[in-house]
Amino acid sequence: LEMNYALVKEVEIAGVQIWKAIEDISRAHIIKDGKHLVIDYIFTSLYQAAQGIERLLKISIELLVYGDKKYDKEKVNKLLYGHNHSAMVDYLTNEKGLELKAREKYLVELLSKFYNVGRYHRYSYSKDNLLELRFISEFAKNIKDENYDTLVRIKNGLEQYIEVNPGYRKMRIQF
Repeated sequence: LEMNYALVKEVEIAGVQIWKAIEDISRAHIIKDGKHLVIDYIFTSLYQAAQGIERLLKISIELLVYGDKKYDKEKVNKLLYGHNHSAMVDYLTNEKGLELKAREKYLVELLSKFYNVGRYHRYSYSKDNLLELRFISEFAKNIKDENYDTLVRIKNGLEQYIEVNPGYRKMRIQF
């Protein structure tokens, strides 16, 4: 059995995508245009994070089945050629003993939800023009208050507040 050395390049690509996701969320400008917010960098951040994590999951599967003659090749190929983050995590957890904390699993599920549904929502009529912001807010909703601003801070500059979770707290967005 020969090792797939192209995985080294895949790790590099995944790293670049995750780094770009961090850069994009750091430079996002949330511009209020009437009732709408321009959220292009939030979209690209979620998109690249989802793709980077997906690549890392696929690399992990390839590495963990290497040398294992008993693995279900059809199941593994379906995971490797699909885009189901949660199924990949389930496979790694149930069949390979990967241990993820609930918060880490939740992040993967949220990115999977965005990647498979959220990125296409503008192709059908939707009144929700803040979906990407809601994904970020959903992930951050259980963060302790002292860490909350750090997670969702977008750009240095003038500070404004928009209500994300009505009745609970306001998310601090920097323009």
